[in-house]
Amino acid sequence: FVDKAHTPQPGSLGTIDNPFTQLDDAFAATDPGDIVRIVGNGGADGLLSTLEDNLAYEIGRGNLGPLADGVTARLPQGVTVMVDAGAIFKLRQTAIQVGSSSVAIDRSGSALQILGTPVASVIFTSYNDEAIGVDTNPVSTTPGPGDWGGLLFDTGLDRAEGRFDHEQQGIFLDYVNH
Repeated sequence: FVDKAHTPQPGSLGTIDNPFTQLDDAFAATDPGDIVRIVGNGGADGLLSTLEDNLAYEIGRGNLGPLADGVTARLPQGVTVMVDAGAIFKLRQTAIQVGSSSVAIDRSGSALQILGTPVASVIFTSYNDEAIGVDTNPVSTTPGPGDWGGLLFDTGLDRAEGRFDHEQQGIFLDYVNH
């Protein structure tokens, strides 16, 4: 589990009672077959509906270096990432990627499930967006087209290399809703 609003306690991280607080740490701790569950948080008031105080997962590069959750979000090999309703992602100069982008690094068999609901969407926006999520950027900014690269579902290289691909087996794990 990953929960941006949690204060880590001594002991094993990644459990529902003691989740990771940063995505890159959670991804680094995985093995093929694991599930990473990313939860939304209601911020200071505990309400998912008041977006301006909810903590966002921040991925990419800011003006002062890497953002809090890492420079990239490339799903690890064989890992399923489930994103709960209410989660906010703020990205800059990066994308969230499923599948391998290099022959040298095998990220096959990964899956991304965006589990938003009509009441609580999962939000993907620019790190420069000051209106959604707590603004951690010290510089006043305005979001613009091309601030981040999207959600990339790319199994072409994995298929060409003969690596495991869920869809080739008739298993459709990738899912994006609200």
